[in-house]
Amino acid sequence: MDINHDTIHQNAKNSDALSDTDTASISSVDEMPSANASGCRPILWFHADSTFQPPMTIPEESSPSLLFNLNSSVTEVDVFLKLFPNSLMIWISQCTNQRLKKLGQTIHPTDPSDIMLVLGCMLVMSYNKVPKFSHYWSSNTSLGNVAIKSAISRDRCKTLLSKLYFTEPELRTQTSKNPTS
Repeated sequence: MDINHDTIHQNAKNSDALSDTDTASISSVDEMPSANASGCRPILWFHADSTFQPPMTIPEESSPSLLFNLNSSVTEVDVFLKLFPNSLMIWISQCTNQRLKKLGQTIHPTDPSDIMLVLGCMLVMSYNKVPKFSHYWSSNTSLGNVAIKSAISRDRCKTLLSKLYFTEPELRTQTSKNPTS
């Protein structure tokens, strides 16, 4: 059995961390190493035997592939719609409207174009950072973002961001916050 000796500082609580089988295999190869004068004890690294099966394996190497054609005529909107298809916008708007109806909210119902605007604004906000959310609608040219200001009002954006719902609202009749069992 091959043993590699590395040294680390000894932990007083874990000084006897080796199991009985480890101790037996060390005893058969060499005496149990003790702490040296600097308070360090060697760590024993064992090579895996032939029956060892790792819990995960490294996948085969694969080459990347394009999911759609990227040529010079592709626009930003084309790429956006490939990443976030219109069917996703419809789903989110339907779930949000169902949730608002269930909660009795009286805000104007949303539609897929609203969801697309909010998502687009969030993407712009992710790379165009300002100190406060409301600064995106500022008249100060160093803070305000013209694209966001012209796309959606601040209040509508805040409302939609706070009310977005991505799943169908379900009736939870058999759940409680304080389970008794």
